[in-house]
Amino acid sequence: MLLQLLSLSSSALGLIMVPILSSYLWEAAREQPNIMLFAIVANTFLTLLSLTPLLLQFLVKRFIVDIYYNSETKVFTTIHYGFLLNKRALRFRVDHVVDAAQAPEMKKLWLPLATVFVHGRPLLLSLDPNSYVDRSAFELLTKNVYIPPGSD
Repeated sequence: MLLQLLSLSSSALGLIMVPILSSYLWEAAREQPNIMLFAIVANTFLTLLSLTPLLLQFLVKRFIVDIYYNSETKVFTTIHYGFLLNKRALRFRVDHVVDAAQAPEMKKLWLPLATVFVHGRPLLLSLDPNSYVDRSAFELLTKNVYIPPGSD
């Protein structure tokens, strides 16, 4: 939690500093026009650098940390981390799993990084059968997902 707070605060500080540094660069660019290109590149770089932790958090919340299968109720439960590193659980059945290549939600996302969609939510699911303890649960989970032959 402390690292998360540090990451978010450094992003906020970076975003606050971009306009301050930009004002100095723009003043210098008025006096010397050849600095204008440097000012534009520097502002772009500083903004992207400041937004990197937010992008990482956006991607991390899609990654499944643990997955459990209850064979009696036929319900899968995935555990993943939210934005502030709080654990979140998502419960679903096999018929809720949609291959990312077939999901209509894939066209709506700005950054479509997902292997499956569950309840319209993009998730990064490992498609390697060796990373699952229960092979039959893996086969059931990936029943609606196309796995190319020879892939891990």
